[in-house]
Amino acid sequence: AVPCLRTAAPASAASGGGAALLADEDLADGVHYSEEALSDFAGKQGYRLRLNHLEVNPSAGGLHILAAKAGDTVNALETVDSQAQRELAKGNKIVAGINADSFDLDYGSNRGILIQNGSILTSQPYSAYTTDQPAFFVDRQNGAHIGPLRVGGEIQIGSGYKAETDLVNRNHFWGPAGYKSPVNSTRLYTAALMADHRMVHGTGAPPAEQAYALIQLRDYDGNLHVGSTYKGQVVLTYASAGFTFPKDCVVYAGYGTKAAQVKALTAGMDVTLTYHLYTGGYTQNPDGTLKDRGTQADDVVTAVNSFQLLARGGALNHAVVDSVGTDKRARTVIGITGAGIVHIVTVSEPGPKFSASEGATMKDIANYMLTSLNCRDVVNMDGGGSTDMIVRNAGDGRLKTVNYPTEGKPRKVSDSLLIASDRALPGSRSYLSDTTADMTVDGPYTFKITSGSKPSFAMGTPGIFSVRLVKRQGSDYFYQVTPTGAPGQQAGVYVNGGPRLLVLTVGGSAETAVVSDTTAPFTVRQGGQYQFKLTSALRPQLVAGSPSFSVSFAKREGSRWYFKVRAVGRPGQGCGFYINRAAKPVAVGSIK
Repeated sequence: AVPCLRTAAPASAASGGGAALLADEDLADGVHYSEEALSDFAGKQGYRLRLNHLEVNPSAGGLHILAAKAGDTVNALETVDSQAQRELAKGNKIVAGINADSFDLDYGSNRGILIQNGSILTSQPYSAYTTDQPAFFVDRQNGAHIGPLRVGGEIQIGSGYKAETDLVNRNHFWGPAGYKSPVNSTRLYTAALMADHRMVHGTGAPPAEQAYALIQLRDYDGNLHVGSTYKGQVVLTYASAGFTFPKDCVVYAGYGTKAAQVKALTAGMDVTLTYHLYTGGYTQNPDGTLKDRGTQADDVVTAVNSFQLLARGGALNHAVVDSVGTDKRARTVIGITGAGIVHIVTVSEPGPKFSASEGATMKDIANYMLTSLNCRDVVNMDGGGSTDMIVRNAGDGRLKTVNYPTEGKPRKVSDSLLIASDRALPGSRSYLSDTTADMTVDGPYTFKITSGSKPSFAMGTPGIFSVRLVKRQGSDYFYQVTPTGAPGQQAGVYVNGGPRLLVLTVGGSAETAVVSDTTAPFTVRQGGQYQFKLTSALRPQLVAGSPSFSVSFAKREGSRWYFKVRAVGRPGQGCGFYINRAAKPVAVGSIK
């Protein structure tokens, strides 16, 4: 197995507060999932966050990072889970995923570039878009990157027409998906534009001057593969939109001042069409065409656009985080470390079914990604009600939402970033538990774990519950957990080192719960001392049942309280020791 490279510092240390680990498991080789409840986040008292975290090693064997699109259609909306189900039907073994780009709520078109399996579904809406709002992309060598990424196309029709055609499936002229797209432009559309393969426009009216050429391409499967050159012919021309076109055709459109050039094209003209991807900077001619497109990047196989760049080279992007996203909201963020490890984090905000997380500002979550997870570059994806993370837990054949959606259920979104693995996924659990649902515990509670050999039983967060094996009956092992933390604190239960079984919460009446390190009878020489260690969220009271022993408080270490008892009576005397005025002694001491 290829593990993720674990971060050096625990999240609680860098976030400036405490942390309860609620989930912690490997989903596949190179994919680790965890959930944390953070308190006093960013060193601010009372600042509570619930984080869901995927740590992904792109170089792990059999691992694939994929981009998915709602309905496999540019203008469509689906939940992240529905998009993942579509990919599962194609044979991709999805183990996790998140929502990606922001989008037009009315039509479902994503704002920026989207590359699927080395093919262009949508381009940037204008040349500068991914310079300001970079893409997250993965190359054929499984390297992950954050930076500018642009589509660059060239088309030649007949012997006299040659032009750039950089805008692909950008059918909006206003709104989130088209507000800065150049009006006087040529654009190329594939049949994936709409589910019914119609040539239509989205938000904003196009110019009155329009022209369309329907081009049939040879050896074209409906996908514009990066780095490929296609040849074909113009088969029809149109003066307005609204027509339907087949999957083996593309539409070349001219708008405004560019319409006349397309209107002059005629059926039968030969066509050559080529597309590449470019990263880095670019230079532009006075007429808006590109003089230098940047560095060719045809090895990119997956790309989704971000909403904002939060950090670059290990430093905050103050132009964004000081003025944008200063409110506490649900967030979806992606970061990459210097070693190439990808960290994907969602932050939940209050909703109708959840209130234990306030949401985060962009600056606070960016700082967390830099300091806790050692990321160098960080981008913010769509957030708020769109924030969604799904995972397939070990031993569970289904994907499920693990964050806490703002609207009480996952929102339909435009596109998603999915993690797939060709390797065998973690199998079923090696034990049976009589308790499998999350629960609140006010006092001692006993689990029955059925296992072929003695199982390990552990709490994900120490100091909140104590654990002890109380008995065994054949292959049944009984483990008793007792709350020692403060009411409301949580910890996950883990058996045999596997995925989280459930989450235990300390109940409100557990404030008086105390665990003693001494429960058996003991003997002390006359004048000698013995020490009790009592574990409790609040300071307990320990008293001797007779004057033969004196009791004094010694010290405190977190939730551990130490008491010294001295044998001041005569040999043969003894008594019981009582915690918090209990009716029965926790232990009995005698003097020798």
